[in-house]
Amino acid sequence: MKSGIYLIICMPTMKSYIGSSINITRRLYTHKKLLTDKKHWIPYFQNSWNKYGESAFEFHVIEYCPKEKLIEREQFYLDIFQTVKYGFNLNPIAASMLGYKHSEKTCAKMLEIQRKRFSNPVFREKHKQMICSDKWKESVIKGITAETKLLQSQKQKQRCNCVGERAEMSKRAKASWQNPEIRQKMITALNKPEVIMSRSERMKRLWNTPEMKKLLSERGKRQFVDPEARRRMSIFKKEQCSNPEFRLKQSIRNVKFSKEEVRKIRILLALKVTPGSLSGMFKCGMATISNIKRNKILAYKKVA
Repeated sequence: MKSGIYLIICMPTMKSYIGSSINITRRLYTHKKLLTDKKHWIPYFQNSWNKYGESAFEFHVIEYCPKEKLIEREQFYLDIFQTVKYGFNLNPIAASMLGYKHSEKTCAKMLEIQRKRFSNPVFREKHKQMICSDKWKESVIKGITAETKLLQSQKQKQRCNCVGERAEMSKRAKASWQNPEIRQKMITALNKPEVIMSRSERMKRLWNTPEMKKLLSERGKRQFVDPEARRRMSIFKKEQCSNPEFRLKQSIRNVKFSKEEVRKIRILLALKVTPGSLSGMFKCGMATISNIKRNKILAYKKVA
């Protein structure tokens, strides 16, 4: 039993497939068996086999190596032969599903299976306990390599730079927030003290980076230098102020807090929680939090 890297070539089209196995003989036999029975998991590969026949394909072992280096060497040959772009491989990363897109039919089936699983309260409870365990968190963190982070970042940037994709994401988010149950769950989850504290720490780290400061400064300058942007902002503010429901919400938000709430706000401020996080937690403006912190409002001065 030998481990190594193998290559399957379709001679008429010169399209190829790169794979690795700890038992190459058995793996190549599995490929032939599945292709002959028309059950191979790669439709494009199966279609070529059906069209040209077994005689048009050649099977080669290109390298023998220890099983500890199989993934590394497979990735090396994937990059050289570019079998994802010009061959039968589906995934650009060896032993990973990154970059692979399921069909709409497959996605619908997977969604239906997950809905059935999570409709069971026992499964939901077990799943919740699993993802909250320290062992599971450690395994997830170890599995995220620098290369994985880079690929995920590039993929997200491409999605955000695509106008159609961005519009679709906005549409899905708006549809979710229109559901009262989902909206209430999200608000409850975001207003948890531990979530607010972690978000506050993350925002402080982000704001202390020179890149973020420069980006926010340039964005602010563009908004206030552009007359059209100022005009749109002015129209938006006037529409808000002319809306009776908005004015009512603002008046409710500006109601003075009780002594207990003011004490709680000051304690959280002493713990270095940012005013932005507190304004979201207590549903008030950042100016109100600032006034509580600086004792600028007389009504708050007597609260110790």
